[in-house]
Amino acid sequence: MSQPDIVADLAPRIAVAIRDGFEDYHARFAAITARARLRFEQRDWTAARQDAVERIALYDLCIAERMDALRRMAGDAIGVRALWLQVHAHYSALLQGLIDAELY
Repeated sequence: MSQPDIVADLAPRIAVAIRDGFEDYHARFAAITARARLRFEQRDWTAARQDAVERIALYDLCIAERMDALRRMAGDAIGVRALWLQVHAHYSALLQGLIDAELY
């Protein structure tokens, strides 16, 4: 498969994977936050602190997970500039119309 074919095949899939990664992060963050509220209301300070630490660590964890997935998807094409230009275009199209697109 030629490089343009690889780019055309991979770019939309990578864009979706990145979007899905952000959605996963937001869902996991919301779950921790909901749990943290309950723990705060119950004055479970140890667990509330654990939730705060978990929320802080979550971003790095999600980025690492997504980067591993993207490396597996892209393989040797991971460093091809043309791929990322196309990913950007596909990703921008995926976010059109989202009320909170600036958070992605």
